Amino acid sequence: MKRIITMFMLVCLLGSMMVGCGTSEVTFKTFTPEDNSFSVDFPGEPKLDTKPVSGLAGKMTIELFTLEEKSIAYNVGRTEIPKELLNQDLDALMTSVCNGAVSSTGGTNSKIEEITVDGHAGKYLTYNAPTPEGKTLKIHEHVVLIDNIIYEIQVINDNDDDDKYKENREKFFSSFKVTK
Repeated sequence: MKRIITMFMLVCLLGSMMVGCGTSEVTFKTFTPEDNSFSVDFPGEPKLDTKPVSGLAGKMTIELFTLEEKSIAYNVGRTEIPKELLNQDLDALMTSVCNGAVSSTGGTNSKIEEITVDGHAGKYLTYNAPTPEGKTLKIHEHVVLIDNIIYEIQVINDNDDDDKYKENREKFFSSFKVTK
């Protein structure tokens, strides 16, 4: 699953250019990375994975803060993009990130909605994606560009159990705040 999560986060970024049982009994705690750049409530302690990536914008690094278990994963990915990319249509850039995630993973049934994330315009992407084992995952993702950082706040769960995780997913998404 970790490989799949990392793939989804990388694909989401490069497209253009699992904890708890799903009930309200899960306790969320505020997590803030060492640089105090954002905070988000995870239902446990996430692990940091940093990966170099290459795309149309050149070489970049994606930081993934991930907490996963058997049936669900919570992620926050952030990537600093070159400032020259800020000269283009930012709405189109975020839409392209979303579309790339779906097409590059063989995803289906995608839906993109306009949202606000901590006061910033963003996208809410939902889609289904196949796993190598033949299962279907449901991916819910918020994509937001703040200054020159793309944040991807993501929950991945088994498609068959999607409704079961709605409350925890909403807690996770609504808790995200940029603090710097």
